[in-house]
Amino acid sequence: MFLILISGDGEPAASGSPSASASASASASASASASASVPASPGASAATSPDASAPATGVSPPDGILPVGSLVEVISDGLRLREEPTTGGAEVATLPAGEVLYLVGNANNLGPVQADGYSWYAGLYAPGYSDWPLNPPGSSDGPSGDPRVSGWFAAGTTEEDYVELLPAGCPVSTDIDGLYAVTAWERLACLGGQQLTVEGTYGCGGCGGLAPGTFDPPWLASPLNFHLFTPPWAALPPVVEQMVLHLPPDVPELGSEQAGSVLRVTGHFNDSRSADCVIAPGEPGEEVPADDLAAEWYCRLGFVVESWEVVGTDPDWQGG
Repeated sequence: MFLILISGDGEPAASGSPSASASASASASASASASASVPASPGASAATSPDASAPATGVSPPDGILPVGSLVEVISDGLRLREEPTTGGAEVATLPAGEVLYLVGNANNLGPVQADGYSWYAGLYAPGYSDWPLNPPGSSDGPSGDPRVSGWFAAGTTEEDYVELLPAGCPVSTDIDGLYAVTAWERLACLGGQQLTVEGTYGCGGCGGLAPGTFDPPWLASPLNFHLFTPPWAALPPVVEQMVLHLPPDVPELGSEQAGSVLRVTGHFNDSRSADCVIAPGEPGEEVPADDLAAEWYCRLGFVVESWEVVGTDPDWQGG
């Protein structure tokens, strides 16, 4: 399943405050300068540090926020992970400096959330582990043995950063295996200016879920996207989130008749229509709008399809 809902929290013990939760997606051909005029959020200046710059052919980090799907390193000892994005949220973990958090892409839990003087982000953490997007060993053992912890953490204040965006590690290849070897942010950062043609298995065995709220345009912003696009099922890597295809209205729809097929798909990340994305999860009348810039960059992560064709069948695909 590619829909992941996680929750938690955080801030350094020394400053006596902050907390996280998360799921993923985004797109391709607009410039990264769209958000250059947006003032930085408290604690997010690490997102624009020179060491975190993307390759010249890709997309640079947005000003003012930490991009979803990225990795950040704790640089303030005692960062607290909390169940809610507030200093009153229950602590679920305390992280020493040097640990790594994975900002899982979840439209229902997009940071930054402003509360108690901090900018909060949803993160996934496993002690001593940094090889995201692969799940750490033991994650398949069930809740009792799962080393992962999810929560909200404070990125910092206007005077001090608590985390630092790690440089994007680019895929060694642009085939489906190469795309799965890196995080969603690394795919965007390294390949955001390119048209790609990729072959992979299509279909989501047993996918489902509920996600009330406003997600516009639905084909790009909705978390209920079951167009899974993966390596062959016989060699499916144990990743936190699987890649999905985003099909604009002018592209033929994919459906159950294509499930289990091997597709050759041409498309891109960093779609220009991401600038108009609106994400506001919640029941009718109780929607909570996500930060505009966070919604835009969530959508930029998605792989937007330009064309697709069936070129084979995956004999190991397990349908629902």
